[in-house]
Amino acid sequence: MIATVLWERELHQRGGASAFVVGPDCVVLHERHTRLVCLERTDGAVRWDVPLGTWPRGIVLVGDRVLVLPQAPNLLSCIDLRTGATLWSAPTPRWTGNLAVHSDTVVIGGWRGYTPMSGLDLADGSLRWTTGSPVASVRTLAWAGGVLTGSGFEAVLLDPADGSDLARWRLPNPLAGPDAKAFVTVDSQRVVAVCEAPSLVTFGVGVDEPVRLGSYDPFVAVGYVHGSVWMLRPGRGFLAVDPTDGTSQWSVERDRRMVVDPLPYADGLLVGDANGGIRRLGPDGRTVEGCSLPGRRLDALAAADDGGLFFAAKGTFGSFTFTPTKARRPTTSAASAGSPLRPRAHSARSERDGLVLWPHRFAGSAVVAVGCVVTSDPTAGGAVDEPVRVRRLTDQEGQKLQQVVRRSSTSSVRYRRAMMLLASAGGNRVLVIAQLVQADEDTARDVIHAVNEKGLACLDPRWAVGRLRRLKSGDEDFVIQTATTPPVKLGQPFTRWSLRKLVAYLRTVHGRMIRIGREALRCLLARRGVTFQRTKTCKESPDPGRETKLDRIEHVLDRFPDRVFAFDDFGPLGIRPTGAAAGPNRPGLTGCRPPTTAPTASGTSTVTTRWATTACGA
Repeated sequence: MIATVLWERELHQRGGASAFVVGPDCVVLHERHTRLVCLERTDGAVRWDVPLGTWPRGIVLVGDRVLVLPQAPNLLSCIDLRTGATLWSAPTPRWTGNLAVHSDTVVIGGWRGYTPMSGLDLADGSLRWTTGSPVASVRTLAWAGGVLTGSGFEAVLLDPADGSDLARWRLPNPLAGPDAKAFVTVDSQRVVAVCEAPSLVTFGVGVDEPVRLGSYDPFVAVGYVHGSVWMLRPGRGFLAVDPTDGTSQWSVERDRRMVVDPLPYADGLLVGDANGGIRRLGPDGRTVEGCSLPGRRLDALAAADDGGLFFAAKGTFGSFTFTPTKARRPTTSAASAGSPLRPRAHSARSERDGLVLWPHRFAGSAVVAVGCVVTSDPTAGGAVDEPVRVRRLTDQEGQKLQQVVRRSSTSSVRYRRAMMLLASAGGNRVLVIAQLVQADEDTARDVIHAVNEKGLACLDPRWAVGRLRRLKSGDEDFVIQTATTPPVKLGQPFTRWSLRKLVAYLRTVHGRMIRIGREALRCLLARRGVTFQRTKTCKESPDPGRETKLDRIEHVLDRFPDRVFAFDDFGPLGIRPTGAAAGPNRPGLTGCRPPTTAPTASGTSTVTTRWATTACGA
């Protein structure tokens, strides 16, 4: 099968840090760390985009509305799914978690025992009931006419109308931690609980004693699909067990990180890995066929009721579909012995010594990868994923890689990347390459994908740190223009800018709000040559009435020879230069701050003090 991406959208955050729910005709998605967006399922067009807050602890679709409980602010919001308008919002205590909706009641609270559990009216958010004290609860679940909760050795089914107990079970083992998914719905009358050890326990409505299914290897996720309870074991793939007796039904052994949720697909299911690979498994867990989403680091997969498929990857979210292909014929060693594109061929010596010797000719030079253990990836069904491998290198590219490897003066990054490419060109698998250069498998795959897309330019990666740029085109010029304009001309009650004042002003500009941090602003001003400096002399008085005062002083000096000046306790003030704060280094721009003490005249102008008076009253 072939995976085709229908549409894709930038998240500006990791896909694993994004919460999303799939509806009948839309997808509600948390992105950019503080926004909640509704996308059309057909083409990914934005239906609405509203501010939310930090990462949501719960998102639930209920009919034509969506309920969101973010970490901050402490507010439960009900949003219209069609317009994005807030229908109602209810304040919540700090550290409120666990969101479940049953019928016309919203049940929240109980996360880690920080807050009480409360029931709110779905219509207007009014409070229906609340517990008198904080309650510790695992992740709640709407099930069997109530809301299932619990902690420790007890599981409780609450009545959503008034918070009373509908049923209570005593478990043989304590429930898993508060952050884990503790309950897995099997059907409308039976549920499986995840307990410590780790173990699985099943119970249901009308059953007095829960049944312990068994203990298993540590697992990080659990779910139910096609009549089996699956568990994701770190580094070992999936294990599916029968929910009635706990016996193993099928397992998927993988040596790479798997995506958490398998998806039901036809009569089997789909499993993905972090490197973009997707496999379709049959009812018995065997691989039927596989494909990949190239260049995408998968974090989550999701499926709609009508068969729509979605993925969350590193920085993106999108929709994809499958195109069936004919089964490939199994390749024999005789057919592939002379093909330079198949890494299966190797000499008798390589079989005997466990080495892959794969010569490629680059203008008379042979590149041989030695010391790599031969590995295989046998899968049932006859069809396997294509291994990640570098494309066929040209003679010039091969010579370039050889030069990089042979030179000891090159950087370690170039050397290790060149080794990965040469080893991949020699037919070695990613696991072997990672062991050869002592690197992570994901790093080796990223390098191979990069050279296949961009060529040998990937030998010198231009790593960028930090988030995406917030300044749009033309914003930098506007910032510089604002920084080189006296604040008084912009209606500000001060005479010179500081980084703090300039950042605050840029965020309040009418019609053009620019959000920039102090450090980014400092770097921008330094890059454009704009500095705020202190000078030893005041070149020009910032007093707007300077000329008028000078005219009055000259009038007194000319008309009244017997003039008398009166001074305060300061005594006579000498006319000498005084250090003052100057504005930006822009030619002809003034912006000296008015001195806090009695002002004096500069070395190039004559200005009297504010307290000085003359005999004529000037």
